[in-house]
This record gives sequence, C-alpha cells and structure tokens, in this order.
Amino acid sequence: MSKTAYLIGLLCLVTASVVIVLMSDGCKKDNPVSSENTISEENLMPLALGRLWVYTVYDLDTAAGQKIPSTVHREASYVYAASITIGGKSAFGMIDSIYTPAGTLNSIDTSYLAVENGDFLQWDQGHSIWITMFKKSAGLNVEYQAGQYQETYYGTPVDIVFKGTILPKETVSAPIGTVQAYKVQVKVTAVVGGVSYDAQLVYLYFADGYGPVRIFSPPQYEAESDVKIKGQEQLLVSKNF
Repeated sequence: MSKTAYLIGLLCLVTASVVIVLMSDGCKKDNPVSSENTISEENLMPLALGRLWVYTVYDLDTAAGQKIPSTVHREASYVYAASITIGGKSAFGMIDSIYTPAGTLNSIDTSYLAVENGDFLQWDQGHSIWITMFKKSAGLNVEYQAGQYQETYYGTPVDIVFKGTILPKETVSAPIGTVQAYKVQVKVTAVVGGVSYDAQLVYLYFADGYGPVRIFSPPQYEAESDVKIKGQEQLLVSKNF
C-alpha cells in the first residue's frame, strides 16, 4: 500500500531488497512447519468506513538500531470508501497522510485494502496485483505465498515472490497501550534460473480490534558490502473507534 502508515516500510524496501537479494550468493531453503495452530480472532483488520489510524514513525540508526529523534513524524490512514472494485475484488479505499517531523503535511496518497474470510490483502498499484499480507487460513508458523510478479534485470527475467508467515502472539507496547499481537514476517524471494534467494523485509504486528499496532524493519547490511541500511519502526498512537 503506497505510503500507508502501517505498510510503507514494506513497499519502500521491496525494490532495494530485490537488488540486494540478486547480489547475494546465499540461498535459504524453506523449512517445513506445522499448521496445527489455528487463528480464532475475527477482528484483526477492523476496516470500516470513516475509521482512522494514527502512527508515530521514525528511522533506526545503523549503529545500534536506535531511534533517530530528528526523523520522528506522524502518519495517518483514513477509510474514505467501503466498496471500490479493483483487481477483481471489493476493496476499502484509504487516504494516507504523511507529516514532516515539524508537523506539516508532507504528502497524501491513496491505497486499497481488502478483507476476505479473515485474510488481509493489499493492492500493489505498481504491479497491479493483490498481496496477501495476513493469511488467516494458513494458521501459525506456516509460510505462504502472498503474491508474485516478474521483472527483468539486465535482460534476465526474475520472478519476485512475496512470502508471509504468521508467528505466535507477542506483547507489543505502543503509545496506544500494551496489547497481544500476532507477529507476521514478510519477505521477498527472487527466483533466478530456478534458484531462490530470500531477504527478510519487515515484521507486522496485528492485534484483535486494533489492526497493525507495530511495523518493524530492522537495519541490515547490503549484500557483499559494508554498507548498512537504516531501519524503521511504526507504532500505533491512536484510532477513532
């Protein structure tokens, strides 16, 4: 979701992460996991017309992953439409506002979300595909394919595959309060010539009745270099429901 408060970390990292993955010599294999644990909560993404989420967002330094005070700002997402057809699905339309550290409006964008049988999907406008950010039906500790598209790098076709895994609940402390939230690991896999290269991107924390309460992108090194990329953290400050 372009510039959406709780998903901006993921989409802003996708292109850079794909390049990093293609440079890497490492290849990780998926580990088989059990699907015995089910998810019973019904309100992990409580979308409805007129609802608003406000987040505090800041970068994390590359030295120790600490907050960089000068980058602290607010982002907000507002549901302005309850039924917009896009990509063959009925979606919620969002207005996403990003503010500067000084508090002035920096930018406004739109995005689209859908909820189907407890699964939470995001419309990737750049590639015209739906990405399943939270696949409730997969259960806990099961890696699932969330979306896929193909790009070309230096004349070579590369399949870009989004993968997600819902991990057990953790205690999350945010400005809005302390809650129990499912931790979702989202990563991108680049498949080149039948070989898969994985790179972790972001962790999303979903709490029942709240939606995403934390988004965390840890600082990480670029492949085959000593250059470390800043991380980012987003915490839920308030909601109007």
